[in-house]
Amino acid sequence: MSKTEYFEVESNKKTLRGMKHLSEKNDAFAVLIIHGYFSSNKIGPHRLYVNIANQLSKRFCSCYRFDMSGMGESDGDISNIKFNNHVYDIMNIINYLKNNGKKEIIVISHCLGCNLLIETILRYKYVFREIIFMTPYFTNKEILRLLFPKDDQIIELFRSGHTYSNGLYVDSSYFLEQTDYDRFLHSVNSINTYINIIAAKYDQFIPFEYNENLRVESNNINFTYIESDHNFLTKQSELIDKIEEIINDDYFTNTKV
Repeated sequence: MSKTEYFEVESNKKTLRGMKHLSEKNDAFAVLIIHGYFSSNKIGPHRLYVNIANQLSKRFCSCYRFDMSGMGESDGDISNIKFNNHVYDIMNIINYLKNNGKKEIIVISHCLGCNLLIETILRYKYVFREIIFMTPYFTNKEILRLLFPKDDQIIELFRSGHTYSNGLYVDSSYFLEQTDYDRFLHSVNSINTYINIIAAKYDQFIPFEYNENLRVESNNINFTYIESDHNFLTKQSELIDKIEEIINDDYFTNTKV
């Protein structure tokens, strides 16, 4: 396990709280992990983000994971948080890294964190060393049905701007135009950095064929998959191995910052 330190970042009058996994290697580099939406936080399902950060910080560089506003230990009430608030959170975290000497940033995002990252890049014109999407989320009528099987849930989502799924508060700003499949594809193709997608063959939220369509329809994607569920429950080691294949030792030794 790597040595960790607590850190805080101010964002829109709220305090974001996170952990950094320290490394003695490649001080000008950093890995940033962006969590998803549903009951998620900087730890991740079955400690997924902790395990990724521990491994990558031992091999490559320091890793940072944080709670977005209204989630985990960060300030805010999730019922008052919109998609745009979380985009602003990510922008403030990235600026924190840059202000602390991190000249090259590798971003790993999960599920709806991928949509947030895309929007952050398009708005603030960030350029990252590497982008890795783990089971990215996008919507259309078919996919919404998987998440909200009851008619009254979808009606409430559109009429009231929110609903509940398995007892969790869900804001409509995450499930309308911001995550539309066609918009996602167009946005991916608009980003200059190559995007690495690690999909899950048995993703219970996103039918696998949609990820395959992304691979075919985009010229900006390096696509691979794992025979796993959405959160890589039993395949964490395989997932981390794939991430390490993308971020390899030569990548750093051949780079001068």
